[in-house]
Amino acid sequence: MRRPCGRGSRSWWWAAGVKPAELDAALDVPRTRSRRIAADAYLRIPECPGAFAIGDVAGAIQDGRELAMMSPQAMQEGRYVAGAIVWLEGREPLRPFRYRDKGVMATIGRQAAVAQVGPLAFKGATGCSCGSSCTSTSLSATGTGWRC
Repeated sequence: MRRPCGRGSRSWWWAAGVKPAELDAALDVPRTRSRRIAADAYLRIPECPGAFAIGDVAGAIQDGRELAMMSPQAMQEGRYVAGAIVWLEGREPLRPFRYRDKGVMATIGRQAAVAQVGPLAFKGATGCSCGSSCTSTSLSATGTGWRC
């Protein structure tokens, strides 16, 4: 099997937008059914020591399902892998990655939004209020923030 990082480099970084980057197609690594790069419970790529997959390219499984290709998952994966690299350098054991869903919110119009926090769902002005009051503690915001 050829090394995924190729050309003798020690590190290879890339970023993707709304779909996995074309670069990932060139890598000879294990894949999931959805063609994303397989990742174990520590976000490591099987059969590739020292290589991690995060964000849109990662086929991380939690509770029997692949994590969605969304910003909150990618941000938590990135923080986890940054910490994992530090832990590994210090020869400390890793703890498995676990995505923590803090909720979602989308503005759908003037003074209207939809929000879901755990099992609770809100819409309209209530969704907007929930987003405004919950943003700092419960919801993962992307972009410039909530405006209703």
